[in-house]
Amino acid sequence: AAMEMARLSIPADQPMAVQQWNGLIAVNYPARAYGITRHEAPAEALKKCPHIRLVHCQTYKNGETEPGYWDDPKPETHKISLDMYRKESRKILAVFSEFCPVVEKASIDESFLDLTLPVRQLLLERYPSLSALPAGATLDEPLPAPADLGITRDSVPWDDLCNLVPFAGQKQDKIKRLDAEGAPVPASSSSPVKSSTLAGCGDGGEDGDDGEPPLSWSDIALSLGALLVGDIRNAVRARLGYTCSAGIATNKMLAKLTSAWKKPNAQTVLRHCAVPAFLRPMGLQKIRNLGGKIGNAVKETYEAETVGDLLMISSKNFRPSVSKYGEVVRPLSPSLLSSSALRTKTDSLPPSYATQMHWLNILATELHLRLLDARAESPGLWPKTITFTHRSPSFVIRSHQAPFPFTSSLSIAYILRAADKLLRAALSESAVGPYSNMMLSFSGLERLEDGQRGIEGFFAAQQARGTTGGAAGARASSDDDARPSTPPRRVKRPRVPTYTCARCARVLSVPDGVAERGAEDEVREALEREKAEHADWHVARDLVGASLVSLSSPFPVLGPLIDPALARVRAETERKESGWTLGGTASRSSASSLGSKGKTAKGSSSSTSSASKEASTSKRSKQKDKKRDGAGTLNGFLRRG
Repeated sequence: AAMEMARLSIPADQPMAVQQWNGLIAVNYPARAYGITRHEAPAEALKKCPHIRLVHCQTYKNGETEPGYWDDPKPETHKISLDMYRKESRKILAVFSEFCPVVEKASIDESFLDLTLPVRQLLLERYPSLSALPAGATLDEPLPAPADLGITRDSVPWDDLCNLVPFAGQKQDKIKRLDAEGAPVPASSSSPVKSSTLAGCGDGGEDGDDGEPPLSWSDIALSLGALLVGDIRNAVRARLGYTCSAGIATNKMLAKLTSAWKKPNAQTVLRHCAVPAFLRPMGLQKIRNLGGKIGNAVKETYEAETVGDLLMISSKNFRPSVSKYGEVVRPLSPSLLSSSALRTKTDSLPPSYATQMHWLNILATELHLRLLDARAESPGLWPKTITFTHRSPSFVIRSHQAPFPFTSSLSIAYILRAADKLLRAALSESAVGPYSNMMLSFSGLERLEDGQRGIEGFFAAQQARGTTGGAAGARASSDDDARPSTPPRRVKRPRVPTYTCARCARVLSVPDGVAERGAEDEVREALEREKAEHADWHVARDLVGASLVSLSSPFPVLGPLIDPALARVRAETERKESGWTLGGTASRSSASSLGSKGKTAKGSSSSTSSASKEASTSKRSKQKDKKRDGAGTLNGFLRRG
């Protein structure tokens, strides 16, 4: 929502929401004041706030090279694009990285920043006495208390730095709306409560006389973190025009919860002494990673709704029911760029090849832009494999993949050609359709080695060597000849099980991707699926062959298959000198025996024998029989691959 407001110059107090088809995916704070939430229908939002401004996100349109804000986009012809939001997210992450050495992307609009190193450096600059070890002391001894160095509670300007979660647990007024100038307005009519006037944070007396623990080094470190976060938020606002809310705490989970304590455009510090009162009334499933099945299991097992309910359970009774118990120390994982895979998909129902190519073109367009963006961030990045995945209406998922060679002129057409080959391979393997889901993806993204080039680079090198003359050319040749040559190391590939069909002698094997992974159970299951699908293919072929016995077949639904079958028969007859038939027969009258699992009737056997005698007697009669036989066979029809 913030990005669209900046793009369209929408006033800060104007209710606004981002629309995706018939749902809202982002709602600004002025619109939330009317009770409008995410995933709500646009019609319902207009009832609550008639003057709300709805902006539909970008979509891909067939024939266009980039997404755009098209008039009247429809799910049947367009595909949603969130690329612009991802680009703006990367810009914000770039600003974060300038101030913080470790940044972990949590979502498109959330990140974790590990400020340990910059805070430690700032702490030593402000209090240099901490860097000197006192005489007779060891590194295992605790630091002297801040009060011993003359540092009191008043030394930290909390009011200027942040909002402070109070020690006693009272909660400040939530922000409900913004004024005309974009400033936050509290929900109550009373003036905003300063952190210094909250219970447990008063300014009277010495440290600790109001029940709050004295100032600690942890508190000072968090205040320095708030100072750094304020600089980061100001930089994002100045460069990109976006406001940010932040939570500063001692770990990721607490920082995430603290960031939502007061919004928008605010930052809050949760000190260690305030953690118990802050968590006790909080709903259990609001905690990160406890919103799903794990949270439901804990809630049902202990009949607990809040963190305070769990605190009533002793550790003795709690430990036996959980697999692990204790504190987990897990560092942040820098993840500015996900280089494992780029994928795009559609959930439409393409009923024909033309419609499938319509969507494949859109998918290739989106994948092209995403790869360009990834290469702009990480020069030299290139995928090893392109994969086409489809799902049938019966939820059978199949994938086809192929190497994706490097090219210096990456284009939509280049990706589309590779995708079209995979689509045709998928269509030739199965007659099941239409697909209910299609996905195109890149995997194995890695940076190319220096000097790696396409095939055109080798031709250029050949021409350059060809124009080199005289002693220089001879010297280069002799140097190359003198260079020792080591044969490439042969990589032993794992043995892949196969199956030979007893009817057609076709050898079946598992897909390359499954074979490379090498899991024995997975390979066995994949081979069984191939055998079952091949058996279904024989059944379909038998049924189609039976329908060709007479034009008055009782199965009119197979009628449209006759012309393609005859076309495939003619092509196969021209290619081969003699064709093969199912069940050992070549006679039109024997087509009805195809469903008998290879066993032929007496009539078909004698017909075959007669045909072979005539073929050995006369070349003309042999050609006549071949032409007649071809009319009743299905050589290659519905063949897999």
